[in-house]
Amino acid sequence: MIIPIYWLLLVLFTSFVILHIWHLPLRGAGHAPYDIFGTIGFIYMKIEYLVMRLANKFVMGAWSWFFRSRLKRFIFDTARLAAVNYRAISLEPYTIEESKAIVKNIFRRNKTKVLVANRICPCRAATNKITNGNGGLYDDKPIVTDIMFLTKPNLAILRSKPVKGFMRFITIPDVLKSLDRFEEAGLVHAFMGPCDAIYGTVMMTICNCHPDICIPLAWHKKRNFSFFAEGHNIAVIDSAKCTGCGHCVTRCPVRARKLVNGKSVVLQHCFGCGTCRVTCEGHATHMVATKHKPHYFPEYMIRHKDGTALS
Repeated sequence: MIIPIYWLLLVLFTSFVILHIWHLPLRGAGHAPYDIFGTIGFIYMKIEYLVMRLANKFVMGAWSWFFRSRLKRFIFDTARLAAVNYRAISLEPYTIEESKAIVKNIFRRNKTKVLVANRICPCRAATNKITNGNGGLYDDKPIVTDIMFLTKPNLAILRSKPVKGFMRFITIPDVLKSLDRFEEAGLVHAFMGPCDAIYGTVMMTICNCHPDICIPLAWHKKRNFSFFAEGHNIAVIDSAKCTGCGHCVTRCPVRARKLVNGKSVVLQHCFGCGTCRVTCEGHATHMVATKHKPHYFPEYMIRHKDGTALS
């Protein structure tokens, strides 16, 4: 009997979720490829972009008919909710101010214990959108955008020379400069929590998602299949300052803006990334806290009691 390919891929996806859940209690264990979980993690990291490419076929591509079946959609949604609730695979948008505050706080508390590395965006690799086929880059946005904070790096990685463009170690000032550059480019600062990886134990990853290439963002916008946590911020418009330029409408990564009578309006599904503010001609946009608490970090790490961002 031949097992249908979609069942094999469903098992692969489910095992990926289980593997990440197991990582939470096993963070103190050995690292890839020196134990069974590390070995599995090593394999997944090596083929991560292929796993993402296959998953994207289910949700957005040739196999989306499987995703649209009610029963099978229920299976996917159950796995998704488990992943988000257990923070096994979960993304949370933070504003540029919050992102910098988190980075500085982590550095202050773990000054001699944290190494930082960055690598090429896996979504670009999964969707073959690194180059344009003519020897040039796919677009003018940054490519090396994943930033990982390592609390226990793999010795094999430390002893090897990082591959240019894939992974390299950087400093905290480099991170802060990169975040500013990513903000200007309209990338979403999306945080992921701890897990074991090929590099070692990862305290967190800042994905800096491309609004048009990021696979989780595409799922969130087009299929309502989201691995993003509820937004703890929302954009608010000062109508008196709004010039109706429309830049926020084109820049919003989740299509949560529209123009009404020449003024910008924020829709309910805004998740508070704050990237719309950069191009606002009238400086009419500011962020306010919602009823949802930050998913990964306590509020005192990102803002004062009066709601203003930490510097």
